Amino acid sequence: MILFPDEQELISSNGHKVVLTSQRIHMNSQSWGYAYQVTLFLEDISSVTLRYKSNVAFIVVAILCFLCSVPALLYFDSDNSSFTASLVTGLVFLTLWWFSRKHLVSIHPHGGRPLEFEVDTISGLQLENFLHKLQWAKAQRINKLYRL
Repeated sequence: MILFPDEQELISSNGHKVVLTSQRIHMNSQSWGYAYQVTLFLEDISSVTLRYKSNVAFIVVAILCFLCSVPALLYFDSDNSSFTASLVTGLVFLTLWWFSRKHLVSIHPHGGRPLEFEVDTISGLQLENFLHKLQWAKAQRINKLYRL
């Protein structure tokens, strides 16, 4: 990322993939051979969201499998294969749900798509520091723009 002449880098996160400057926030990412960059000017940010995201279908299927294992155990006690199959299937889907969970930060501009990045590898204190600096930088940027 090339900085403007009067711009300063404030903090970077996720191995320098997300860079916060005094004027912009910039994300540079790659996934499955697809590289992209997203840049937002701080004055265009309308909200910041910190949330968990997961595939709910996996947990629903896991619960249904566990519920199906109860009648299989009660009514087919001579044949435990249906109980075992539904229990193992439920555990597989529960594991898939667990690994589909993501901790995301979404930075929403006024219109347009949000800048989203995972923060699973960042400690809570570092994340709080990053969000605080983002809000502080936005306030400083808006104050500077209104003074001009």
